[in-house]
Amino acid sequence: MTEKPILFSAAMIEQILAGNKTQTRRLIKSKGLDGHGCMQPWVCPYGKVGDSNKSRLWVREAHAIVPRTAYVCSIDDGVNQLPHRVSPDGLSWAVYRQGWTRCTPGKWRPSIHMPRWACRLVLDVKEIRAERLQDITVEDIIAEGFSTRLREHDAVCDLRDQFAAAWDKIHGTGAYKKNPWVWVVSFEVVKA
Repeated sequence: MTEKPILFSAAMIEQILAGNKTQTRRLIKSKGLDGHGCMQPWVCPYGKVGDSNKSRLWVREAHAIVPRTAYVCSIDDGVNQLPHRVSPDGLSWAVYRQGWTRCTPGKWRPSIHMPRWACRLVLDVKEIRAERLQDITVEDIIAEGFSTRLREHDAVCDLRDQFAAAWDKIHGTGAYKKNPWVWVVSFEVVKA
């Protein structure tokens, strides 16, 4: 089984933790031309297409590394988040910005700098496929963590608009309209 890191926004981590997000779409990055003028084949960085249950993704998120002793003392002060990971030396704990309701525990570290030991979310890859972004179905938009209270046609339009707006927020204005090729990764959270 292979493991690779993946980044999610705070809003999407919240949806994963709530059990609402079981799918993600990521841009396919073209390798360009090789030395012979041929297009390089696409290689999915999250596993092989068709290989379910052979890859895991560990989620990097905004976090803080705090001394174990300081965190133990703060539990008496009403901190409602239990640490999920202890450093290999046992002296530090990781706490996560998503869901943190108290004062900042020192300085929040960007998700890209999260060490593997601090990860609280591991995802089993269930399916990987390539498709055009706008081929997304309503069921897939819901699996991406979006919801609506509208009904029938209005619900479909609302969900598509939400997804398009979120994609443009991440990838830039007009990115959804470009209809790029994406990796569709379906996953389940690994239970501790």
